[in-house]
Amino acid sequence: MRMIQKIICAVCAAAALVCVSCVKKVQAETKPEPRKNGIFSRITARVYDTRKQVSDADLRLILQAAFASPTADDSRSTEFIIVQDGNKITGLKEGNPYASQLNTAQTVIVVAINEKIIRHRDLAALDAGIAAQSIMVQAAELGYATVPMSIAPQTVRVANTRKVLNLPEYVTPHIMIVIGFAAPDALTSASTDYWNDSKIHKNGW
Repeated sequence: MRMIQKIICAVCAAAALVCVSCVKKVQAETKPEPRKNGIFSRITARVYDTRKQVSDADLRLILQAAFASPTADDSRSTEFIIVQDGNKITGLKEGNPYASQLNTAQTVIVVAINEKIIRHRDLAALDAGIAAQSIMVQAAELGYATVPMSIAPQTVRVANTRKVLNLPEYVTPHIMIVIGFAAPDALTSASTDYWNDSKIHKNGW
């Protein structure tokens, strides 16, 4: 009788080990890849849903990300102009021949540089670009689509933006970014992993 009990216990133990092994194997096979956040979640859209607006809370968080961006010599020279007035958005479009994205835009952020504050004017575009990237990444994390458009160094676009937004001469607009929800029938493009080993150079060319 004891021998039978021992055999039964041994069989049960072996079965348990097999089950645990199977479970671990299934878990390993079904374990999802690590989620790619940040830039990998960014969506570009050129037509936006005019029925939906960026919430004030989300807009504040997006701007917090922009303010968290590094600036040359920590000058903190970036300025952000939020544009949600339809007439002003139309005005911005009229001064930029490549800004059809503004036709349905509900929220635009213009990234500008305060020339009175910046310590290295030759790095103004760098500061503006880093802030713009932070805006787009944070917007993507919140589920919004974005599209950036250049202003500076095109003098006509700079002058028109200054006029529409009543910017002082010492504030130079560099980039404007549309933020919103893509229209249901809009063509969108997600950020793609363009990894290319041939473009990676270690310790020199």
